[in-house]
Amino acid sequence: MIALSALIMTGCVKKEINLEQVNTPALDPSFAMPLGEVNLNLGDLEAEANINNLQYNNSTTLFELVYKNRLFELTPNDLITIPNQSYTSSFSLTPSDVTAFLATGAGITSTFLHTATFTFNVPNGAQLDSIVIQSGTLDLNLSSDFMHNVVTNITIPSLTQNGSPLQRVIYLNYSGSTPVISNNPIDISGYTLDLTDGNTTNNTFKINLPIQITNSGNGLLGGEQLTSAMNLTIGAFESVWGYVGQQTNIINQDTTLITMFQETGGGDIHFEDPRIEITIGNTAGVEVQAQFSAILAPDNSTIINLGGSGLNSIPLITGASLPGDTAITTHTIDNSNTNPTLGQLVDEGPGKIIFNSTSTTNPNGFAQNFVLGNAGIWCDAELILPLYGWARNFTLKDTTDLDVESMLGIDTASNLTAEDVKQVTIRLNVDNGLPIDAGVQLYFADTNNVIIDSLFQTTAGIENIFDHGIVDFTLPLSDPNYGKVTQSTVKTTDIVLTQELIQKLLDNNSKKLIYKAKGLTNDAFSGQNVKIYPEYNVGIKVSAKVDFLIDLQH
Repeated sequence: MIALSALIMTGCVKKEINLEQVNTPALDPSFAMPLGEVNLNLGDLEAEANINNLQYNNSTTLFELVYKNRLFELTPNDLITIPNQSYTSSFSLTPSDVTAFLATGAGITSTFLHTATFTFNVPNGAQLDSIVIQSGTLDLNLSSDFMHNVVTNITIPSLTQNGSPLQRVIYLNYSGSTPVISNNPIDISGYTLDLTDGNTTNNTFKINLPIQITNSGNGLLGGEQLTSAMNLTIGAFESVWGYVGQQTNIINQDTTLITMFQETGGGDIHFEDPRIEITIGNTAGVEVQAQFSAILAPDNSTIINLGGSGLNSIPLITGASLPGDTAITTHTIDNSNTNPTLGQLVDEGPGKIIFNSTSTTNPNGFAQNFVLGNAGIWCDAELILPLYGWARNFTLKDTTDLDVESMLGIDTASNLTAEDVKQVTIRLNVDNGLPIDAGVQLYFADTNNVIIDSLFQTTAGIENIFDHGIVDFTLPLSDPNYGKVTQSTVKTTDIVLTQELIQKLLDNNSKKLIYKAKGLTNDAFSGQNVKIYPEYNVGIKVSAKVDFLIDLQH
């Protein structure tokens, strides 16, 4: 408004007329003209301005404030834990094998078959069928006490790549001392580990060690051993198949920030029908049962821990049917399924809401699961505040730069001084179709934000410029027009900048303008609820009257 007045003032003061030819001692002219007119439609304003958090609900036809946050996101490693595996197996000759071997003589090779069965250790009762390994290593460390050359062709039938089992030939050549040691790191990236032992069980695999010992003539004591130590590490997997077990409390506490209450600067705001919309997506073939143990606003003066069926009756989070599918589970928490109600928690104007939760995978016990390496489970929560309710004495504040000299066009080039301006009057005509009264106050301040003076000199400190539209509260609550504006209200406000105020602002180097607005919905103090619709309009007409004092004798 003030910027518009500055524009008209600087546009009117031109030194194009030779005023010295006019023999008049003094003039007291007034220049008045319309500065502009605007019609604000809330629907158009929301669409064009892309206001954060403000959305239109096609179903209810109401505006809603929406605060969205991802409460949790589970990775494949949250659903199945695969620890590093360590195994040891030892082979020694039987007494009959020793006798037969010694009878062969030097240079003769004897072959013995050794097979070892290992249990693949996984926690939480998991029963795995197979793992497709994305990255991993198998460290095979062999140690021989035989004073003879040993060769073993290790085969792991359950560990395959392109259908072929992993095989390694390892030489342990005796050179005068024991033990003879061979360390063999093997990259198993891209391999598949079958844990069913021929579709007969789970968590089980075997290794075959055909052992060839060439007689060196050194004899045998009978206690020699070939020991294999195996360390299996799976860094990442492409997929896991089988029952991944039951894990609990894999979901952490999370927080949603509610910035609106931080921005309103006080007052009371009531939302009649707040709700929390929960959307859970699952790309893993694992069911999860999740519940909220509590929802609370820790910054509220009264700590309310929400309970009720809305928190502990979240539907079972279904798993994806096939790899690549996404199963979606939804749930709504509102006043009808919370105790105390969600509305009671929101009414205190929380700056944040904390969600505490519990969870269990495979809550119904054994099931055939799959978990892909890029799968996961995520949960988004939207706190939705429909603009249906009441507000009283909510306050908005902001600060902007304002150079009074530039605003009035007082500079050397124009030769205009503060004494030349008697006063500036700006007239506002507001046609208000909103169910809201609004008052404003403007404070002039210096560069350090020290207030010099205010624009409106009222006892309340606020000048009301919006009178609420007419709402018929006699209608029944079921009537779609209940809480809706049926007729707009027109109010005219004159804003006066006197010469004394202008001079005071100049003398104190006014450089800042602090805005303060306070709002009130219709009958808010009696708890009447109003609705904000996109078809609401606010029409504003602005005109200015500038009174100059011009001395034509100089």
